[in-house]
Amino acid sequence: FFGTHFIMGGERFDTPQPESYLFGENADLNFLGNRPTAFPYPPPQANEPTKTLKSLVNIRKESVRFVKTMNDKKLGGVLEKPKMKEIDRDLDLDKEKSNVTIEDVDGNVLCSMGLGGGDADMTPPPPPCSYNIEFTFDSDAKCAITIYYFCSEDVSPSGVTLVPREGLTSETYHYEKGINQCFSQPSHVFNPQQMPEDELGYSPGREQYPVAIHCVVEEGSDECRQSHTTICVIDHHPENGSYVLRALKQKIFVD
Repeated sequence: FFGTHFIMGGERFDTPQPESYLFGENADLNFLGNRPTAFPYPPPQANEPTKTLKSLVNIRKESVRFVKTMNDKKLGGVLEKPKMKEIDRDLDLDKEKSNVTIEDVDGNVLCSMGLGGGDADMTPPPPPCSYNIEFTFDSDAKCAITIYYFCSEDVSPSGVTLVPREGLTSETYHYEKGINQCFSQPSHVFNPQQMPEDELGYSPGREQYPVAIHCVVEEGSDECRQSHTTICVIDHHPENGSYVLRALKQKIFVD
């Protein structure tokens, strides 16, 4: 509220517009917050020059996902479903050596072996949860894509290097340039059920990424390779036993 007059130097001065700001324009009041500004006031930010980055590769973050593999056949180096006649024959040979139970769950043969003392109530292992990784990406140059698991990051002037734990990595897949390309490699299978639950998420203190999709440009100078890394975490849903791959953040390395 502004009065109709003010007193300065012992004299009274009438305000021609009672709603006007005494030492400025009314529009200046719009810049005031609902809380007083602490003194001293922060200095104004300098206008730093900006430069547009030219990224040759881009992984569409929202497209990264797990796709469950076929139930009756395991790909990527995992054995196919054996024939039941062969299983029965092996059971007869090893009958007296160990306690072996075999069940057919969701089309996958599960073998549970005990070390003596036949326990009829032994619970069979849960069905395997094997997944492929799929996503959509764009590339303006030839590129190489590798998936790393439980890896650390090393940044140098020549580019980004990811070091996985115990060789947990896929082979490197090469792609030509193009937009709206689909990464889908049925030969590469990952089973998150075999990993500790607390390592499926990201913790800054550990400096370890559960899943990292690394896309490196194969054209240009060999001294500095441009790359795009999508860092993902794995969410476990115990109610249905499923796992979901979720993109957490992305990093771009340019020269």
